[in-house]
Amino acid sequence: MSKIIDEFERWQRDHYNFITPDLIRCRGIGEKYIVELSGGSGLRGERIYGVTLLKKEDDGFSTDVGNEIGVNKAIFARGEAEKYFYKVSSAVEACHFIDDEKEFEACVDRKLEREE
Repeated sequence: MSKIIDEFERWQRDHYNFITPDLIRCRGIGEKYIVELSGGSGLRGERIYGVTLLKKEDDGFSTDVGNEIGVNKAIFARGEAEKYFYKVSSAVEACHFIDDEKEFEACVDRKLEREE
């Protein structure tokens, strides 16, 4: 397992999303990005999944980059969530080498638009 995944899994135990606390899988991309697929129960008890793009920061991980691009979202079907997880992972993999955050966000956004 990679160092970033180990760090993320330790961090996530104390910083999980209260709606989707159960980590299903995560993918470390480069030295600073994580794409997470998690699950849980919605407000009415329905099964819900979350796909989240996080960036490693000095004090842990931040969802800001995924929120800025509009990547982070809740999905109600496991198959659809899995497909979206791989789609986001692929886009981040193609762009993770870009150091400028705004250029990285634009690259991921373009990659996701092409795949729709």
